[in-house]
Amino acid sequence: MKQYIKKILPIYIVYILKLFKQKVLVENQKKLFAFKMQKKHQVLVKQKKDKKKIKVIFLALVESVWKVDSIFKKMLDDPYFEPIILVCPYIVYGKSRMKIEIESTCQFFQNKGYPTINAYNKTTNKWINLDQLEPDILFFTIPHKSTISKYYEDAYSKYLSCYVPYFYLLTFHGKEQSLYNNMFHNAMWKIFLPHEFSLQRTKEIASNRGINAIVTGYPSCENLFDKVIENKDTWKIQDKDKKKVIWAPHHSIDGLDEFNLSTFLIYADYFKEISIRNKNEIQWAFKPHPSLKSKLYRNIKWGKDKTDKFYNYWKNAPYSQLEEGKYDDLFLQSDAMIHDSGSFLVEYLYTKKPVMYLMNTKTKNNLNEFGLNALDFCQQGHTKKEIDVFIAQLVNSKLNNKKALNTNKLFYEKNIASFFNDTYPSDRILDLIKMNL
Repeated sequence: MKQYIKKILPIYIVYILKLFKQKVLVENQKKLFAFKMQKKHQVLVKQKKDKKKIKVIFLALVESVWKVDSIFKKMLDDPYFEPIILVCPYIVYGKSRMKIEIESTCQFFQNKGYPTINAYNKTTNKWINLDQLEPDILFFTIPHKSTISKYYEDAYSKYLSCYVPYFYLLTFHGKEQSLYNNMFHNAMWKIFLPHEFSLQRTKEIASNRGINAIVTGYPSCENLFDKVIENKDTWKIQDKDKKKVIWAPHHSIDGLDEFNLSTFLIYADYFKEISIRNKNEIQWAFKPHPSLKSKLYRNIKWGKDKTDKFYNYWKNAPYSQLEEGKYDDLFLQSDAMIHDSGSFLVEYLYTKKPVMYLMNTKTKNNLNEFGLNALDFCQQGHTKKEIDVFIAQLVNSKLNNKKALNTNKLFYEKNIASFFNDTYPSDRILDLIKMNL
């Protein structure tokens, strides 16, 4: 045994040193890149100081992660800005899905009456070059490499770029590098953060120490805060009054993710069972994370046929519906929600309605301090029996969220309401851009 240790120890030491050197090299590359981008931003800002109109290109990939609608609408109404949406290819799930996504996303924005450009030029059979559009600022909607280079690293390394996180930053995601310290984050001109805790983590983790980060509140939730309903027909019409309940499962089912919040594989069949059992009292909205379906396709026990059958059940049953896009109106017109989502943990709190958060053995280990505080608003579900009790109390109108809201009033006032007192997050973002230009 001693001889084996003597033999293997030098190899292990060399391996550890190699990893350490690689980590230091990557970190130094990020620091150098961040420094270069800060210098580049100074030059670009100087060039745009005297411009009377600023063209802002929003690089949109999929409808489900469009979290900057209020910013875009206010830019449309402000003569200083010329906002345009460029719908870029979402390459994560292959070419066939990419083609479907780019067409449906274009249609989504066109239906809203927004100036929209499909990044794919069918006449030339090529992807549009950003230079042709002459942007002054780019707004990114996803921080990961989910599109082609010309709409990602080639873009953020050339233009003044802004980013609003597409979720509420309340999980750890491993060592949080993917949340705060990719090349992407260090390349941004401005990152508009939802809360003070995220700014604290940015300063501690990012190579540029968060010099480009500002707390503005979360613009995506402005309609939820104002209780503005745009579409009153979001829920299926029923033959009688029923409680409207959302079930929103997370995508982290395979155990290979940096974090795991999902309880889907535990409760999938059970939710179908209770939806049938309560069909006369409850109508359901199945609101899965956008990545869940693709992961179920790859899951050995599920696969494409079983997944499609399951999704079609929720889509076609007269007392349920499948929701894969925008959800503000769905939330506002609902009576309660059961979920294990990330961002929804805070977003649904804006409604002040009853909510149950489904727990697995890893849930609390994957939520940061901000997320754990938000969790205190929710009833926690650990078993099928606890889900049944929650539903029974809701049906009998014995369920509300007053106790949780009163207990955690300080959290709500500090982390939600305080960002809507004098001005709104989207107003802050527009003002900051103007002030810096």
